[in-house]
Amino acid sequence: MRPGNSNLNSNPQFNTGFDYSKFIKPDWKHAASYTRFNAGVLELPIDPSSPAIGTALSISPHGNALYNPKYSRSSFLILNDSTGYHAYIMTIIADSAYVNNDLSILGRNKYNERDVDFSGVALYSTPDGNFVNGWIYKNGNIVLALPPGQKQSSGAAANTNTAITRSATKKSRFANHTLMLEIETCYTWYQTTTVNGVTSDPVVLDETCYTTYIDDTGGGTGSSGSTGVSGSSGSSGGSAPAPVPIPPCIVPAASPSAAALPGNRNMIRVVQTTGSGFPAPTSTTTAAPCPTKTTTTTQIDTIGSLMKNPNSLTAAQKAQIQAVLNQILQNCIGQATFNYFNSNNDKFDFEVNSAIAEPASYNPTTNVINIQNPATVTPAALQEELFHAYQNKTMPGGTAQYAGKAGDANIEFEAKLLRDITYYINPGTVGNEWAVSGDNYTEWLGTITNGGTSFPTSFTSSQLTTYFLYMGDWLNQNPGYSSDIINGNLNPTVMFNLINSSACSN
Repeated sequence: MRPGNSNLNSNPQFNTGFDYSKFIKPDWKHAASYTRFNAGVLELPIDPSSPAIGTALSISPHGNALYNPKYSRSSFLILNDSTGYHAYIMTIIADSAYVNNDLSILGRNKYNERDVDFSGVALYSTPDGNFVNGWIYKNGNIVLALPPGQKQSSGAAANTNTAITRSATKKSRFANHTLMLEIETCYTWYQTTTVNGVTSDPVVLDETCYTTYIDDTGGGTGSSGSTGVSGSSGSSGGSAPAPVPIPPCIVPAASPSAAALPGNRNMIRVVQTTGSGFPAPTSTTTAAPCPTKTTTTTQIDTIGSLMKNPNSLTAAQKAQIQAVLNQILQNCIGQATFNYFNSNNDKFDFEVNSAIAEPASYNPTTNVINIQNPATVTPAALQEELFHAYQNKTMPGGTAQYAGKAGDANIEFEAKLLRDITYYINPGTVGNEWAVSGDNYTEWLGTITNGGTSFPTSFTSSQLTTYFLYMGDWLNQNPGYSSDIINGNLNPTVMFNLINSSACSN
């Protein structure tokens, strides 16, 4: 195990990726020796002469991390049991809320020691980068196991159903039941490793799914079975009935505990560990606690919480739009927009109108989002209209005051720019048609997003000037908006307010 000069992996595969042995080495002077799970253990920190290393976990191959690399810490484990010696890299990635700006708290979590309220991830891999196993914790409880080998051994396994979207991180399917409409949404978990500021390509660890059922008889919401998705961001929503029976576990089940999911959903898992420390990497030392997916029950109906009139859509239309909203909620802008409406109890309605020219539109006067066809509307189109609704709710006097007047161009371009920024940073989410064609515009997107790594929280005076120049280019390139008028004093304040109130700015 020694550091080397090899490049970071450029061809990511399923369950195999970053070769730690080429970059880091153990600090033998500070090894801890003890016995655990009937195995001798040597736990060694990384030698301080090794390069700085961080690990992130996300549900988008190039999107914002649910678990941030700056809250990660890796160490070497050498286990000696009846089958021989086994070497692992153990990586702890703490939840930002658990760390609470105190990185020293990471030192309290080791293989044989764990804070009773630890929230985060424990990942095991071999030193050469093969993923072994992982667990996600919330408030000291295991809420999700990440066993390897759940899908075919290729990164392409991340998504095979493109009926709803080309996303590499989510797929949806519909199946008609007698009284229920079923939507299955799957998230793929990605790991990236950063060494001295250079980040490896994403490695696929596992895929977890949940199912939403919508009553097909009256537009109500049924319960859903969740196969476990957990994250460090998003707020809890809905109520949770008693969990369905789960398979036998190595340890007794404890009291149910709720965990936040991407997209502000709830799930329940009851599998817990006992005592201190983290589970063993593999069954060579002891059987892992429930290393398989289990099914639980919860309420999922985020689209319903936005609708003023629950009968404005049929159950099938509602299910189709819900599937698109599920994807929008995977990015921080979509989450922040939904959170605003949900927390302020702001509701509007969705109506299907095949006569409109655009895939979707928002009317600030009637407070209605019109959908041309729920089966084909894209996340980009719907997210743009949700932002228009957010503009109308948060701008002094609303946006209707600018209709046909100076400023209507600003309202439109601000929404399109935020859409482009979102999908520039998350390129695997959906296909793009940029607001302004040409390499100069996409290069500018790269500049204001630090190469697609962060959302801008403000503009310099030079960037603001460029913003208005591209607004003019957008008008020239889109005859349908030729009558719109630019207001040189109306800056993209709403966009920055949303970014700064969201997880995007973290």
